[in-house]
Amino acid sequence: MIDRTRELAIASDLREMHRVEAFIEEISDQFNINHTYFGHLLVAVTEAVENAIVHGNGGDAARRVVIGFEARESSLLFSVTDEGQGFDHAALADPLEAGPGETRGTGIFLISRLADEVRWVEPGNRIEFGFTIASINFLKSGERMRILKEYYEGSASRQTASLKPDNLNG
Repeated sequence: MIDRTRELAIASDLREMHRVEAFIEEISDQFNINHTYFGHLLVAVTEAVENAIVHGNGGDAARRVVIGFEARESSLLFSVTDEGQGFDHAALADPLEAGPGETRGTGIFLISRLADEVRWVEPGNRIEFGFTIASINFLKSGERMRILKEYYEGSASRQTASLKPDNLNG
């Protein structure tokens, strides 16, 4: 069975980013997402989460960031919510017009260029973005997950059997 929705909650600590990356990898594996889309998903989600940690929650590890995921018939939707006050995303300067060394707004700029749709939820502490992926085949993805699960379960059984004393030489 394919999970069409998922959620990951992390502390506002950049050391938690490995969990976000693993979350995106699992989704990409489950839905057989190619490398191009994987890169777009990974960059957009990690940029949104980093912004939520650093700017939204001010790096306060007691606050959480929640990453949501929903698979639809031909798209993957993500949301990132922090516990901060929010901000006016429209007031951000265009990073293409920034001076040397100015990086404010580049994460949001990347998200808006990589995702097919981006929406802010007031008061500005939640961003939702989606990727149109016409090649999502839920039946094929489900079958692939079943085969992989059987393979890994069988592999684990074979490894355990080969470690039994009567199977060891010596």
